Amino acid sequence: MNADVPLLKLPDVAMNRILRHCEYLDFARLRKTCHSLRGFLDTTRPDARMDIVVIECDAQQVTFRLLSSEKRLIIQYKNVVFGCRIVCNSNWASSKFLRGMNYMEVFKNDLAIFLRYQKSLLKNLEIHGNPVYSEEVLRAMNHLLLKTTKLSLIDLSVPQILRALSSIDAKFLNILQISKNGGIVDFNEITATEHWKHLNHCVLLTFAISDICRISHFNEFHGVTNSITVADLDFLKKTFVNSSTFNRCIIRYNETISLSDTVGKFGVQPYENEWDRSTKQWCFRIPNDNTKVLKLDVNNRSFIGFTRVSAADVPYAAVVTN
Repeated sequence: MNADVPLLKLPDVAMNRILRHCEYLDFARLRKTCHSLRGFLDTTRPDARMDIVVIECDAQQVTFRLLSSEKRLIIQYKNVVFGCRIVCNSNWASSKFLRGMNYMEVFKNDLAIFLRYQKSLLKNLEIHGNPVYSEEVLRAMNHLLLKTTKLSLIDLSVPQILRALSSIDAKFLNILQISKNGGIVDFNEITATEHWKHLNHCVLLTFAISDICRISHFNEFHGVTNSITVADLDFLKKTFVNSSTFNRCIIRYNETISLSDTVGKFGVQPYENEWDRSTKQWCFRIPNDNTKVLKLDVNNRSFIGFTRVSAADVPYAAVVTN
C-alpha cells in the first residue's frame, strides 16, 4: 500500500477509533496489507475483545472458535492435497487454499497473532484434541501469560496440562476443568501449582489427588481420590460448615469408608432414604445461619458429597447435629 493513501495519514486517535470497530480477522488482514499498517498494529496492539476461545485439533484439521457477545468467528485449517485450506465463517463464509503450506503451521501463526491482540480477560479458554496435535498448540502458547477466568483442557496428558497452566496467569484463573478418556490418572502435581491456590471451582473428572484435604478452599469441587478416611471427612465438614462461600463437593473414591467409624466420629446415626439405602446422610448446623445446613452423603459404592442446602429441605427424620 502506498504511504500517500489517506488512511495512513489519519492521526493515531482516529485510527484507534476505527480499529475499535474491527475484529481479530480484520487485524490479521490489515497486517498483510503493508509494512506501515503492520507496524502500526503491532505497536498499538488493538484489543481483539473476545470472550471465549476454543481450539480443537486432530490429524486432519484445527478448528479455531472465537466468540464474544457481539461476534462469532469460526476458522478451520484443513489438511488437503498439496497444501491446506482455510475456511472462515464470520459475517460471510470464505475459503482460501494455500499451496505447499502445513495446516498446523498456518494455524499456529494465526494463533500467535490473535494472542498478541487479545488484551481483554477471557471468560474461557478451551483446548482439546489428540495429545500429539495439542502439543503444537501448547508450543504456540509457550512463554505467554494469558488472562482467563476459566480453563478447560480435554484429553491432554499430565505434562501438557502443567505446561498449559504455565501459560495462564494464576491471579485471574477461577475455574479449572480437565478430563481425559481412559482410566483414572494420578495428578498430585497440580496441588502444588500457584493456580491451585487461586481456584474456587475445580472439576477433575479422570484425575485423582491423594490428599483430599487440599480442596478445602474451593467453593465447588468435583474430583477423584484413591482413598478417603473418616478423619478427612471430619476435616472437610469442619472447614465447609464455617465457609461462607462453599456450595458443593462431590468426590469419587475406591476404598470403602467404615460406617461405624463415621457414626462414632459424628455421634449420630445417619438418615437413610428408603429409595436409596446405599447412601447415608448426615446434616450439620451452620453457625449463625438457621436457613441452611451442610449435608454429607456417603455412598460406599462410589462417592461422598458435601452440599449446602436449605434447612427446609432436610428430611423430617434426619437429625441435624453440630
